[in-house]
Amino acid sequence: WLIIYQTEMINEFNEKIYKSQYLETLNNMDWVLDESKMGKIENEEIKKGYESLIDGFLTIVRYEETPVVETDWKALSNLSEYISDDLGKTFELYGKIQNYEYERGKLDVDGIMEDMIKTELILEKYESGFIYTLLNKVYIIQTYSLLVGPEGSYLGVFIDKNDEIYEEIINKKNEYPNTLTSKMIENIDKREYNEIMDVFNAIDEHLKFGIKSNNYIINKEFKENDIDYNIFQIVMKDDEEKQNRINSIIEQDIEDFISKFEDTKPIMISANSGFQGNKYLSYSSLITFPGEDYYGSEKYLTLYRTFDYINEKYIKIEDYLGIDFSEFQDYLERVKGEKVDSSPEFQITDRGIDLIIRDEEGEKFIHLNNKDLVPFLSLERLINKN
Repeated sequence: WLIIYQTEMINEFNEKIYKSQYLETLNNMDWVLDESKMGKIENEEIKKGYESLIDGFLTIVRYEETPVVETDWKALSNLSEYISDDLGKTFELYGKIQNYEYERGKLDVDGIMEDMIKTELILEKYESGFIYTLLNKVYIIQTYSLLVGPEGSYLGVFIDKNDEIYEEIINKKNEYPNTLTSKMIENIDKREYNEIMDVFNAIDEHLKFGIKSNNYIINKEFKENDIDYNIFQIVMKDDEEKQNRINSIIEQDIEDFISKFEDTKPIMISANSGFQGNKYLSYSSLITFPGEDYYGSEKYLTLYRTFDYINEKYIKIEDYLGIDFSEFQDYLERVKGEKVDSSPEFQITDRGIDLIIRDEEGEKFIHLNNKDLVPFLSLERLINKN
């Protein structure tokens, strides 16, 4: 439950942290949230704010020049005597990659890949749950640290295939034959690439549905009836017929939506998958129309969808929450002050649910964070999103 409630603190503080006084204080701490320096902070409000992060097992991680509030996994790993062995190891692995406790002079291929194998070995025991979800996140960060690098600086090694880093990665993966990590690197390596983004997409497709899944997402660009399309498609290596049915359903839904606007044909349609789980696939679609709005921006509409790809059908928000629509109506009005007459479009995110409410005034976007969903979903469903 701690992780669920941390989300609200993270969202709130990630907005505060860019205020000049908070940045100045953080700079005085050398950009590290240091408990020993709290007494030197003169502004009580700022002091209490940073102390609340420490008390809530949160920390500040610096990505390039950007400070971001995150769960302090290393601090949580110190609670190992109160939690299971696997959870303790998961916190330890997360904390290690979060703080980058590896050789810094050059890419630590040995250290990172050995930890990827450790992550993989624990993950073998789980098909869902908190540990399963966390380990997939750990593995994604480890993979990006090893194969992508800062600002994509390592991606080029898979184009040239003659770099020292490339040789180290290939030699190290050969030490772990038949592992998921080795197979992933082999699949990435056997392709030929022209662009850096092609390499990134090849890496990313192995991670979308979790490292144990054979499903992945690809992007498809084409032009049809003077409309530019950039839409995702699901690939299911284990069931091509199911794959084709799902892609047809999604494409037809987008076509059905734009057919409502007979007077104005769109000029561009994009659909991007934002969440993939063991059961649900959520995506947003941006439909751009010719002309400009009052502010000189392009006219567009946003579409949110959540698709049950096991049962091959779209679901409504009340289906996902397991309640009657009237109960959801009452809740949304009570918590967010919004009235809805019909089920709003929604998509699942890591931090909760995004909704679109359409009325005469246009589109209204509402976010329900994980804490907002506690009355409806079990802890396991809040974590797994299934």
